Amino acid sequence: MLIGLLLAFVTTTVILIVVLSHGPFFALFLAIFMFAASIGIIGPISFTLAMESQGHIAGSAAAILGSLQFALGAVTSPLVGLAGENSAVPFGITIFMTSVLAVISYVLLVKKRAPASQ
Repeated sequence: MLIGLLLAFVTTTVILIVVLSHGPFFALFLAIFMFAASIGIIGPISFTLAMESQGHIAGSAAAILGSLQFALGAVTSPLVGLAGENSAVPFGITIFMTSVLAVISYVLLVKKRAPASQ
């Protein structure tokens, strides 16, 4: 999970830098590709961690997790379009900030919980 989060953080930092500096499209494409790969690492692990302690309410918990993905997408989508269709800066800022929030969530929720379960 940590490797996926670090990959997401690094790639979103690169995306933000490329967008702010009006860098080459290939650099942006490569960074977005690597970010998508990090989501493939983070997604299954985070879902498993969220579900492991749910027991008899696993179905409800899975429904809430699925709904949260759509709700967060609905909240962040308008943020990306704030500057119109001619600027990718809101995209860079939004994707970077979501990555920062993911790292903060990991530190606060997963890292603190690990010693208690040992």
